[in-house]
Amino acid sequence: MKFRPNPAQSPWAGSPAAGATNDITGAFTVGESGSSYYTRVVPDKYNSTDKDDLLMRSVISNYAVEGRGEDGGPNGKFFITKSDMGPLVDEVLSNNMGFADAGKKQAYADEHMPKLWDHFDMFGKGYIPVEEVPQLCRLLLGEVEVSNSLQVQLDSQVVLNDKNLFKPIDEVVLQFRPDPAKAPWAAQPAGTPPHILDGAFYPNDSSYYSRVVPGTWDSTDKDDLLMRSVISKYALEGRGEDGNPTGKFYLDLP
Repeated sequence: MKFRPNPAQSPWAGSPAAGATNDITGAFTVGESGSSYYTRVVPDKYNSTDKDDLLMRSVISNYAVEGRGEDGGPNGKFFITKSDMGPLVDEVLSNNMGFADAGKKQAYADEHMPKLWDHFDMFGKGYIPVEEVPQLCRLLLGEVEVSNSLQVQLDSQVVLNDKNLFKPIDEVVLQFRPDPAKAPWAAQPAGTPPHILDGAFYPNDSSYYSRVVPGTWDSTDKDDLLMRSVISKYALEGRGEDGNPTGKFYLDLP
């Protein structure tokens, strides 16, 4: 990187100090869960039956690492490394696209994953927050829906191109569903399904709404500083069934 913004204006953009740690320094792995010093706990915010939440529970339980806080204990922030993404991609492609040929599956991953990973890990850290995994998986599969059990069966002739890669996630259209009798969760919903941003709260809806940045982003880590800025100034917050803010934030891409 030959250029960095002014750190005074963009504090997350300053050069890291020599020997500085990152989000996954000393992180806890899935294999350590159940030991005398660590137990993996999936955050309550992913306890719904929403498909993204189901996927997040699976990713956190089976693939992610958890950050270590200043006190040496787990801090509740989860990330997936580039190396751990490999087994997840293998499962996603096997179960969602029905690859019977291991060579074809690997060729598909080799063709698409480098571009996708670089798209999400733009600073080359070698890891991304788990919150970005559902989007990455959707883009990996093109226009196929991702579920927790990852059980959408297609043939291997699925095309991913630059048009799909930069298409807003919420515009990705499901073009195929398996037999609902065999996979009940895949049945086409009746009527027009609600959009995830229906009734969303804008940052300037101050007369009846107060924007609260989650405590998850309260550190001085550069990514957290950026997240606080994005959530405070640009993001939309989802509206729950009770009409209240959900604590889930989104960017409405043009």
